[in-house]
Amino acid sequence: NVYAPTSAANETQSDKFYKDLKKVYTRLSKWDSSIIICGDFNAVVGCSSDDLPFVGGHGTGQRSDNGDRLVNFAFSNRVSILNTIYPKRPNRKWTWISPNGKTKNEIDFILTNRREIAVDCEVYCDYLNCSDHRLLRARFRSTAKKEKSRKFAKAKRAGGERSWDPVRFKNTITEMLTENPPTCYEELTESIMERCQHSYACNSSTQQDFRSNEENDDVPLPDDTRRTDEERGSSENQQRTAVKGRSLKKTKRALTLKSSPFTNLERPDGSTTYNRPEIRKLVLTHFSNLYAATTREPQSRYNHPDEPEILQHEVEHAIVTSKTNISPGPDQITMLQLKLGIESIAPHLTAALNQVLTNGRTPEDWKTVKISLLPKTTKPKKVKDYRPVALSSIVSKLFTKILTRRITAKSED
Repeated sequence: NVYAPTSAANETQSDKFYKDLKKVYTRLSKWDSSIIICGDFNAVVGCSSDDLPFVGGHGTGQRSDNGDRLVNFAFSNRVSILNTIYPKRPNRKWTWISPNGKTKNEIDFILTNRREIAVDCEVYCDYLNCSDHRLLRARFRSTAKKEKSRKFAKAKRAGGERSWDPVRFKNTITEMLTENPPTCYEELTESIMERCQHSYACNSSTQQDFRSNEENDDVPLPDDTRRTDEERGSSENQQRTAVKGRSLKKTKRALTLKSSPFTNLERPDGSTTYNRPEIRKLVLTHFSNLYAATTREPQSRYNHPDEPEILQHEVEHAIVTSKTNISPGPDQITMLQLKLGIESIAPHLTAALNQVLTNGRTPEDWKTVKISLLPKTTKPKKVKDYRPVALSSIVSKLFTKILTRRITAKSED
């Protein structure tokens, strides 16, 4: 965008302006093939009497000295003055009006070295912000090829399409526990998780690629693959619900994948906080007080001298009678894994639970739970509008189930 000296300026100033403009244009032309120059040149070009290739026959007025300088610049640098190329009505040509409103001239111009892509050049009739100049606009044809929208395939693992193979897990966990029997609960859970990670099978077309990328076994699944798995699981749950004749509406609402983000919470004084750490503190305080013990812990404990050990058939019964689609805890051990490897896992799990029962030492995995807050209303604001759901270890649930069954049997006797 340029502004040239007026006709009242001396020749030195006008010549210096076009000399500087030529330097800038020469420098830009080395880096850019399409150059557009626009601004107030304070020049009247008029019509082309010499049939110059860069000045059209639709200019207005009588060419002035500044107009000669502008035409010389256009000719020497091979740029076209677009205002003079396209025919317009007289009231659509002038770009400046004198303060007294009697004189109208076309002194604003748009120049380009790519005349072949220019489509039109026109003046807006309305004034711009009460200025004495009118807005000048040029339209160009895009030379870039329009790229067709491409549907990108979903991101895949480095090893190809992978799916969990339950048969492979059952065989490998049996082989591993037979060769290296665990001595404690931690070793047992570690063995289960290790065999689970190595029980993924890929399609036959990608077997060779997967063998060359075995070092990528620990790479997590992409978000889109995880979402596909969640959607598939939700569909399967809805199918099971339909077979059992339960409410599909309740199941769909419970399994919805898109939940409103937990972004704010109301304080006890009625104000709202958007601070994440403060929200966590409010939630922790509320539910700690809600589920706090109200009775005193006895100072002495009663230890039964003849407390029988947990039997293997008790563990197997607890596994078989449990639901398969129970959500796993932080250790990520699922009920499906325990059911698939029940023959090889049950003996070692029985020994591990007896160690817990005898020593009274709770595994660290049992002490950690993942708590999710589910809204009880459509627009929850307070902590009490949420229902907490704790995802604890599957094995701890089995241990609790066994003890509960024992206590129930004794109370009935």
